[in-house]
Amino acid sequence: MVKEKVRTKRTYVNFPVTLGGIIRATALDLSLEGIFIASDELLSRGDELIVNIDLDEFRLELEARVVYVITGWGFGAKFVRHSLDHAIALTKIMDKYQIGVESDGEGERYKLAVLIIDEHEHYWKLKLQAMERIYHVVKVNDGEEGLNALKQGPVDLVISELKNRKVDAFRILQFMDINPKIQAPMIVLTGNYNPSDRKLLKKRGAVAFFDKLKTSQEKLIGKINEILLV
Repeated sequence: MVKEKVRTKRTYVNFPVTLGGIIRATALDLSLEGIFIASDELLSRGDELIVNIDLDEFRLELEARVVYVITGWGFGAKFVRHSLDHAIALTKIMDKYQIGVESDGEGERYKLAVLIIDEHEHYWKLKLQAMERIYHVVKVNDGEEGLNALKQGPVDLVISELKNRKVDAFRILQFMDINPKIQAPMIVLTGNYNPSDRKLLKKRGAVAFFDKLKTSQEKLIGKINEILLV
């Protein structure tokens, strides 16, 4: 079952950062997606910069793009070219310092939800270990179970095998298209790659289509992070 996401009060903690390795500033909020920094630096929306975080054992150099500026207060920036290692490190920082804690109503940190619809357990074994460090992952074994999971609560991303038992990826895309309350990007995977399927899936709304036999774990998870974190 995919839990319905309920955001509650966030916890904010001030911590030092450096911009471009030179300018000292204070971050007031941090998430996997970006950071808010109190600074009087003259920046504009779209400016790119390097944010250095140095907290105890955590040393990160993150590329970011300014998405909004509050004059006299600071700016919000979104991380770009986000790697899995960066996301894991940011999660550890937020856990340790209780930065930006969000709750699902039961005291657990809010995580972006990923629904995987695929019966192949071996293919997902190592990938799930990496993904579950960052995301709330629900895996089901056939298309019918996938539809039931979608009906029970919203998700942020769907990853589906093309030829699922009972309900294939095309019908799942169709189901989401006609149900406005169930809207999520969808990645489709297959062990029998056919270029014509790519064109049709794109037309139906899939954001990516991968050949399982030729797609590395790093490439797949990189695409997931690109969709959810960048």
